[in-house]
Amino acid sequence: MSLVQKKSVSFRLGNLKLRPNEEVIGFEIEVMGGGFEGLSSLPKGWQLAINNKSATHTKLDADLSFGTERMNVQAAEGIVLTVTEFDGAASKLAGYLVVTNTASERHHSLTSQNFIRQ
Repeated sequence: MSLVQKKSVSFRLGNLKLRPNEEVIGFEIEVMGGGFEGLSSLPKGWQLAINNKSATHTKLDADLSFGTERMNVQAAEGIVLTVTEFDGAASKLAGYLVVTNTASERHHSLTSQNFIRQ
């Protein structure tokens, strides 16, 4: 009988290249090959939904409620996500930010370069 080895690993959002005057109003992040443990603080009034599809696949959806704070790039780059990695296998993180400049809204892709291992 073998025991599964678990390790907590934290990733900070970074290298975000948003357009001038854009702010973050939501995001979706998928954790594949690991489990979700925690997320650093979000602005007051944001909503977070966690969908544990399996022990090694989780989807996080976050967005603001009406009248709550949007995030500028600096605040978004302060978000830290903690995941569980199993048996030494690296987790894969991907997703997108929902950004707006008040005139329009778009999705900004998040790749492995945007998740900085702490």
